[in-house]
Amino acid sequence: MASDAWHSQFAPSHYLGRVDLARLLTRNDTASDAATHANTSMCVLCNQRPAAGLKLNDGSFLCDSCFQQISQTTYPERYEAAHRNHIVHMEARRLAWESFRAAYEYHGRYGLPILMLALALLAASVLHIGFLPLSFGFFLAGYIVRAKERERTGEWLRLRSEWEASHQPPPSPTLLHFHDPRAELTQRDHSILRVLNHWPGYPPFWSALREFVKARDSGRCQVTGCPSRLTLHIHHIIPTADGGPHTPSNLVSLCEFHHALEPDNGHQRIWGVVRSRYFTLVGAHERSNRTGKGTHQVRPHLRRLELASLQDLRSLHETFGFRCPTCKGTGLQFTLHTRTNLIRVCCPHCGNGTEGPQQLAEESGPRLAELLLVSRQSGRWKANWDMLAKRKESTWSTWTRIETRSRIAKRKRSGRRKAGGTRGFAILFL
Repeated sequence: MASDAWHSQFAPSHYLGRVDLARLLTRNDTASDAATHANTSMCVLCNQRPAAGLKLNDGSFLCDSCFQQISQTTYPERYEAAHRNHIVHMEARRLAWESFRAAYEYHGRYGLPILMLALALLAASVLHIGFLPLSFGFFLAGYIVRAKERERTGEWLRLRSEWEASHQPPPSPTLLHFHDPRAELTQRDHSILRVLNHWPGYPPFWSALREFVKARDSGRCQVTGCPSRLTLHIHHIIPTADGGPHTPSNLVSLCEFHHALEPDNGHQRIWGVVRSRYFTLVGAHERSNRTGKGTHQVRPHLRRLELASLQDLRSLHETFGFRCPTCKGTGLQFTLHTRTNLIRVCCPHCGNGTEGPQQLAEESGPRLAELLLVSRQSGRWKANWDMLAKRKESTWSTWTRIETRSRIAKRKRSGRRKAGGTRGFAILFL
């Protein structure tokens, strides 16, 4: 083998013409329920009048030919060209590597079995002395074969290292998606973006758009005071059924609990999956009467399993920076009455406070954020509590003077201490 020729013989550039790009391009995520409608309008992309097309949620149409193009497009034009070029060169390198490996790859496979056979004959020599010289012969042959195999394997590893050093993988290009504000868009990109923004159902590139919105919202639920950062859903502020676009300005990150509270059409499906160690959301359903015949309707409700603890209150305070709405002080006192499931918050500087039921952290946090000042990590979405039950102002008391109430609670605690029992209260100074 000529040492100065084999590198160019297996160069990836020689395999570019063998790459089948159409086979490598995959269809992006498109709406599986995209129905074809009779068309009376021009296609929004090619300006042709097809017999039928995909109806977008703004009433416009997309012809089947343009639909096929979009289904195999992942990035704007400039970045799509770089993406496809990268795919072609990666595939050409793979083809060159497969050809090179088929020609020179070597792994020893005979020396070790011969040595194992020699060991077996050596063990058999205990039964008959005639196996001993045969065993020595196989040991000698095995060592000779193993030495030659090591030499050829070392040569193969050297050639592989030289090939990999001279044919490095092509560098990955910088790729930006349609909704990335840094992306450079052409006129056709803007037309495609209009189609994507009004796609029926979930649009192509939904996963990329979803990750962009989550990054913009710092990976947490945007209900102010909600501590949830796991299992985030992306919610359309204006529903797609009402023509709402798939744009970042119309999307917001909500945890599954607060997403289920939104009464938009189509959100009933969420009720079936909102279940955790802390709570279970039960959707509206029809239930048989316990006594007598017939059925009755059960309204959506929440089964609480694990309520907010003092540690949850501490985390909420540290994350959102709760302050007194009257004097803006930070030294708030949180009292948790575990027997009556009551949370009391008061400010020792001005004497004002509030109290309410001990609920889930996903409920107690937003409730407190509505009554207290939030100095950091403020979201931009107001929880809609009407999905579970009609909200009552008496659920949480208003932020007002509670000095008398505090003195009463202090006397009760003092009386219990004298009686030898202090269970039932937990106080947290923040």
